[in-house]
Amino acid sequence: MTQEKQQFSADKPTISLSVSPRFEVFHGIRLALAPSSGADETWRVRARARLPESFYVRAQHFCDHPAIWPNIADAIEGAALDGTFFEILKAYAEIDPERFRYVVAEGILHTPEAVHDLIAGRTTLKQAVETFPEDRQAWLAFMGLFPFEADAPVPRFLARLVSDPEVIRDEVVRMLSEFWDYVFEDTWSSMFASMTTSLATLERTIPSCSITEIADRTLLSIEVNEADRYIAAATGNYRLPFDKIERLHFLPSAFNIDRLWAAFEDEDTGKTTVVFPYYDPSVVMTEPDGATRPASSPQFEPAMVFRALGNATRLAMIEKLACEPMTGTELARRMDLTKATVSHHVRLLRLAELLDEEREGSSATLSVRRQTIESLSTQTAAHLFGSDNKA
Repeated sequence: MTQEKQQFSADKPTISLSVSPRFEVFHGIRLALAPSSGADETWRVRARARLPESFYVRAQHFCDHPAIWPNIADAIEGAALDGTFFEILKAYAEIDPERFRYVVAEGILHTPEAVHDLIAGRTTLKQAVETFPEDRQAWLAFMGLFPFEADAPVPRFLARLVSDPEVIRDEVVRMLSEFWDYVFEDTWSSMFASMTTSLATLERTIPSCSITEIADRTLLSIEVNEADRYIAAATGNYRLPFDKIERLHFLPSAFNIDRLWAAFEDEDTGKTTVVFPYYDPSVVMTEPDGATRPASSPQFEPAMVFRALGNATRLAMIEKLACEPMTGTELARRMDLTKATVSHHVRLLRLAELLDEEREGSSATLSVRRQTIESLSTQTAAHLFGSDNKA
């Protein structure tokens, strides 16, 4: 299996590219396990039918919350970014169990001090969660840690991870191997040509684009400030200066519908490799008969939509685009806003799944995704009153 890899150096951090299942296999497990995940339902039903009972037994005992899997993907950090599946599996089998424990726990909690205290027994998970600031609650809720329940899947997983990381690591390796053999080897092969096309398209645009433009084109869940030279998480307080970045690495993804990304700091150099498995909805699976279908479709979060529309400028933009699709340049002219301001608001509207865009050359015509607006009431009611939220 071949990979593409290029580097660019200009007035921006070094950028590298590859096509690899390095993160995709973990997002695949997550969508296969999650109900109403956004994965193509035909693929999901077929994947779940193919998996052996031993996979589900291990999932129930060790990794029974789908959101855990993208954090497990981070365990080998910046290794094997252009690796084959078997190179990736070997890296997991050989990782030091204590390092595995720390990286996975830190990916879930996002607080190194809390992880060190938890491993050392100086605090309990409940105490650690209760000390986190309010702006972390959305992430904790996503990870199944808020509101805190000790017998919920993620607290149980973290307890096992802290007490016996080698067992968890070995079970992860077995589950990865089963998922690849029974499901994902065929899935990856069916998407590989489309993945390669996605990467080639991105590669052509990089030399002439700023980091902000690249982030917009790949719908990254980040904010870019090129004047002050840093990137920041779209939510939360994480910020990374350009001069701390070793490189930005991009891999096309069909299953990373939440647009998760990772940053791995080299303890020796203090430099960070930032990895973006960028979600590309144009990636398709090709069936043996030549027919194609999307691998997944993003699902919007009601909270993201309300947050996006709670801003008067963004609401006005949506109102204008609902009446008439137009480019960002035309939108800026009609609203008497700078192009940078429009770009900032458009990115947040995209992340909330409120916009569609049709590209023609270097420009893109924006329009409102009517389906999101029409589904908002139903999705919100399901979120508030669904069975998973009943006391």
